[in-house]
Amino acid sequence: MTETLRRRLPADLQDPLLRNAYALVVNAGIGAALGVGYWVIAARLFPAADVGEGQALINAMRMLAALTSFGFVGALTRFVPETGRATGRFVGAVYLLGGGLGLVATAVFVVATKDEPGFRILWGWVPAGVFALVVIVWSVYTLQEVVLSALRRSTWVPVVNVAVGFVKVTAVAACAFLVAARGDVVSWQVFLAWIVPCALAVLPVNYLLFVRVIPRHVAETAHRTPPSPKRIARFAGGDYFGSVFTLAAIYLIPVVVATQVDHRTYAYYGIAVTVGGLLEIFAFTMATSLTVEGSFDPAALGRNTRRALHRSLTVLIPLIVVVVLAAPLVLSVFGAEFADNGSTLLRLIALATLARAFVELYLGALRALGRGRALLSIQAVRCALALGLTWLLLPRQGIEGVGIALVVTQSVMAAAVAPALFRLCQPKGAETDAVPSIEPPPSRHTSDDSETVDTIKPVALPFGGIRRLTTSRITDPIVDGPDGEDNAVENSAKDDNDNGGIPAEEEADPEIEKAGESNGPETPEPPPVAEKNADRDDADSGLDTDESANSGLIRVVAPGWDVAPAGELVVVPERVTPPKRSGRLAGAALLMRQPREWLGAVITVQALVMYVLAMKARPTGLVGVDLYAMTGLGLVSVMPPVALLAVALLILSFFDTLTQQRNRPVLLLFQILAVLFALHGAAVLVEPLPRFPVAWTIGGFVDYIARTGETLTALDARFNWPGFSVFSAFMIRAAGVEDAAALLNWWPLISNVAYLIPLVVIVRRLQADRRAKWLALMVFVVSQWVGQDYFSPQGMTYLLYLLFVAILVTWFLRVDPASSFWRRRWTLIPGERAPRKSTVADRVIILVLIVMIFVATATSHQITPFMMCGVLLGFVVFRRTRLSFMMVVLFGAIVAAYVNYMAVAYWSGHLDAMVGSVGQVGGNLTSQTTGRISSTNPERLVVLYTRLAITGVILGLAGLGLLRRLKKGIGDRVVFVMMVVPVLSLAMLSYGGELGLRVYLFTLPATSILVAYLFYPGLPSKVPAKRRFPVLATLRPVVACGLVLGLAGAFLLARFGNEKYEWTSPQERAAIDYIYEQDLETTRILYLVPEGDGGSSISWSLTGVERVRQIRATAGRDPYKVDNVVEQLRDAGPGSFILATRSQEASLEIDANYPADWGPKIRVSLAQHPDLRTLVWNDDAAVYALKEQPTGRIAPQLRGTPFRIGETPWTPYGLVALGIFVLIVLTREVIRIRQRPGTWYWSRRLAWLSLPFLLLAGWVVLERFMLLSV
Repeated sequence: MTETLRRRLPADLQDPLLRNAYALVVNAGIGAALGVGYWVIAARLFPAADVGEGQALINAMRMLAALTSFGFVGALTRFVPETGRATGRFVGAVYLLGGGLGLVATAVFVVATKDEPGFRILWGWVPAGVFALVVIVWSVYTLQEVVLSALRRSTWVPVVNVAVGFVKVTAVAACAFLVAARGDVVSWQVFLAWIVPCALAVLPVNYLLFVRVIPRHVAETAHRTPPSPKRIARFAGGDYFGSVFTLAAIYLIPVVVATQVDHRTYAYYGIAVTVGGLLEIFAFTMATSLTVEGSFDPAALGRNTRRALHRSLTVLIPLIVVVVLAAPLVLSVFGAEFADNGSTLLRLIALATLARAFVELYLGALRALGRGRALLSIQAVRCALALGLTWLLLPRQGIEGVGIALVVTQSVMAAAVAPALFRLCQPKGAETDAVPSIEPPPSRHTSDDSETVDTIKPVALPFGGIRRLTTSRITDPIVDGPDGEDNAVENSAKDDNDNGGIPAEEEADPEIEKAGESNGPETPEPPPVAEKNADRDDADSGLDTDESANSGLIRVVAPGWDVAPAGELVVVPERVTPPKRSGRLAGAALLMRQPREWLGAVITVQALVMYVLAMKARPTGLVGVDLYAMTGLGLVSVMPPVALLAVALLILSFFDTLTQQRNRPVLLLFQILAVLFALHGAAVLVEPLPRFPVAWTIGGFVDYIARTGETLTALDARFNWPGFSVFSAFMIRAAGVEDAAALLNWWPLISNVAYLIPLVVIVRRLQADRRAKWLALMVFVVSQWVGQDYFSPQGMTYLLYLLFVAILVTWFLRVDPASSFWRRRWTLIPGERAPRKSTVADRVIILVLIVMIFVATATSHQITPFMMCGVLLGFVVFRRTRLSFMMVVLFGAIVAAYVNYMAVAYWSGHLDAMVGSVGQVGGNLTSQTTGRISSTNPERLVVLYTRLAITGVILGLAGLGLLRRLKKGIGDRVVFVMMVVPVLSLAMLSYGGELGLRVYLFTLPATSILVAYLFYPGLPSKVPAKRRFPVLATLRPVVACGLVLGLAGAFLLARFGNEKYEWTSPQERAAIDYIYEQDLETTRILYLVPEGDGGSSISWSLTGVERVRQIRATAGRDPYKVDNVVEQLRDAGPGSFILATRSQEASLEIDANYPADWGPKIRVSLAQHPDLRTLVWNDDAAVYALKEQPTGRIAPQLRGTPFRIGETPWTPYGLVALGIFVLIVLTREVIRIRQRPGTWYWSRRLAWLSLPFLLLAGWVVLERFMLLSV
């Protein structure tokens, strides 16, 4: 079974090679995040010019420190592990040498830049001296991290950098408020706020290094002979100048680009290089860790290189695939223009990273081997190739030429070093010839009562066994333990580990790098020490002492070894196997024998790439999408056949992996994400602007709150639940996002990926076949067509709802065993696993988190809190949670209090309309199904009936799945509650025409699981009984695959069936922006709607919601009769416009059955009307205004209105009572979680104590509804 990340990570953290690499990667990520935070704060608190000057000083300081200290990184990682008693002197000497070179480089820099205005601040002895001291501090700060890594203390590095980063952020804020206000030189404050925390960290870190860490390292490696200064100098000379070439490529290529492109293009280049450079971190850190471990254990260098290469490729290949596919999405965070101009460069940099991983690992191995000349040659050639190709291609290909140069350079270098790297990775000699050599450790004590011990010298037989042991006499008093036990092997293994796994005589060899060059066989680890005897209970004891042999002779018997006379050991193999193939032939043969091991992954990647290329290609017969050719069926009508075939291949590859006997969670999750991207990301790939007009409207709400910090409760009811908008405004403003349109575009895809996280947690807590769990995730992906995942409060609170349920079933699940025989006889097997083990503190923290999630939901959306309360109530009733009923009452009180106190503007005056449909189950059900089908357009009817069909099929199959589980004696109470509660909301809630969509959305997690149970209803550990119809069992995955394929096709039809009028073209966007840019206090936009009901399908602007009104203008079916429209424009008053767009006209055609050519004709009629003048005209939109503006007063802008809770005589008492009630209930729940003696006594007392406060708070809520609703 494939190891999952959860199982592999703890083992990796025990491995020094991977632990060091992971720690350095985490350090790089944390450093980057805190660095971004530092510059964000500095940019917002200081003038831009001062920030730029301070950044220039920091960059100059880092460059000088890098040029003088970066060259010693290889020497430190190479020789610190083996310097032994000279480690402290060696590290101190490197510090002094780096500092001295830093002083010289600083002096040269200050003299060379004395005429540069950007560094005028360094003029004078004091500023220059401070700058030189800073360079030294930064050099030591950089080198101390290298020393920690070389001493296998890499986990300290991110801890130090986190502390320093937070101090930096605090320091820059303090400088802004305390120093800059006095008129001091701000550039120095920005500069010093960066370096002073680093200087403060240097002293304690180096104190720990020289007082604790290095002495401990000296004690552990005291037996090693320090390398000679000549050997260190020979290596450092080659590696230092090789590092200078690497730095030259890093710093000079941006200089070359800056001299040949304009500032805007350089910005695109800089952002792409910065983002792409994050991928290189793992290769660099893995190479550094390989050097350290290769120095500690030269004999294991080949094995460690293989492992490092395998792990690097395992991590980098998926990341590179994601970056190549999602490069525009990654860069869109910085703006749409960065995504348009930098995506190709980012893709090229990502591809170059794969080849660079080979080169960096080989350089790391060369450092471990001490090959200074090779290091210099490789880095020099790489620098020359990169700079030369950049200089050649940049003028011809633009910034993409830099990416091409990097790909070519890294590929050429990788191809050059690959043979040597693979030779280094190959096991030395045949595996069958590798015989363990078990030697007792060298004598560490001298004693007269020492015993004579055999040194085991195995001799290999032709079939790979061991026949005879030659013996030699050594003495060691520590062979026998303190209790008389024989522990020679344990001591030997311990000493081998202490010595880095090599004999002492090899450690003293000055030419240690020859260990990596030798072609002799690698010495594998000794076999486990045990005696193969099935009749003995202690067969795994590991040692067998022969009492009949000569005293002092210890005989070690490993599995498969028979006992032989003293001094001789015979191996009796269980079966003789032919010699194994080695190298690439064995790997190729294995792949050819087991194609399912790799074919599914290859097909998935190829299908995903084929899908993207087909969707993004220029429209032809088989590929490309022409949005203007779309029909009433929506996007599926113009999707290319190749893309549809790719979706089918993705689903088929998923089921191929699902039906394999070996569980492959990583591949299955990747295939699910690939299908999710292909289905939910279809519109993102082909549409130029974010879809769904409502997302633009909510984006306008967020923009207004971000600009003003206020809400407009008079404009829209959604402002009464501003939690989502306030949070989004804060995040957008904190991130400095200028254009939120890119965020709106990718939000649905991000949301659906986020939904899978809590859903995975939920299915993990269920007792079911693993295939059922993976199938449930796939069914959820292909059935989630509702479209509520756009940038909206519902999309976010749905994620919070899933997190709420996931927490309940993980930390507070209750699965009580049956207490008697008869209960066990008639009780269903729980369909949920036992709750996760956790401490009391964990559960208390999670309880607080649940309350916070619920409060965030209650302030953001109207429906979701009721779903949360219903699910928790269902878990309490069906005994599936350890939380009490009082928590349900608490959450209900929070919802009622928020609506009653904070949403007065919403319900005041029209409470009857809000609750009018509560309890009308039949009316609500009809309005959500057949009542929504009013169009006579045949294509539109296909879309609507497809949506109903999906809903019916999912609910029907879910019912069958529940019955199959019941037939097997399994009770799925959690899933049952999650399915039933949303359905009951049809009778309890009033939410207009969209309630049915929300009900389907909230039942979907449960119904997806039950649909999967229909095909795989068994328990994971249950042995299936003999089937009556075995043929049906073989057809089960085929039927499931057919169902998912059908749901995927129906998804494209149901999800994107409205796409003809929901997508926005750039020409429509230009017409809308023209109106919003008018310098008017307020503006009214009339958009055309049919006679009767009809809404807007226009994506309004993200800005100006407070001064622009959208007004419905009824337009008849005759496109030539527009006088009525003109009169409505005149009635709207001055500053009014008529907006006619392609999307609104398509909406009238599909939903209101207007003629297909009605839109172009009415635009022409409006343009020819004598009272109108045309302001904007293009193929997709037109803007009109009256030639003579009507007289009248222009309506003022809407002003932000603070929340008002309304006043009644009992309102203050209700607030106090509510607060006391919440406090008592939470205290009671914490006491119940502790579950100590006397818990239930206090629980009951607190429950009774809370009732008066609950009644008082409820009475005040009723009073307010009665008095304020008038």
